Amino acid sequence: FITAENHFKSAFDEAEKLKNFELIAESSLHLGGLYAELEKYEEAEKFLIKAIEIRNGLGDGESNEISYALSNLG
Repeated sequence: FITAENHFKSAFDEAEKLKNFELIAESSLHLGGLYAELEKYEEAEKFLIKAIEIRNGLGDGESNEISYALSNLG
C-alpha cells in the first residue's frame, strides 16, 4: 500500500501543479479510497470530500466517482 500511496500522492501533486481539476478530483478519490482501506479515516474523509466538491463544481454531481466517494464516507 505504501507504493500505491506514493504514486497517488505524486499524481495528486502533479495535478495540482497543472491546476487540472479533473485529475485533482480523480487523484483525491484514489487517495481517499486508499486511506479508507488503511483505516486512516480522517485522511480519507479529507480527500473524498475534496473529490466530491470538485466534481460538484465541475457540474458532474451525479458521476460514479461521487457515488464511490460517498460510499467510502459511510
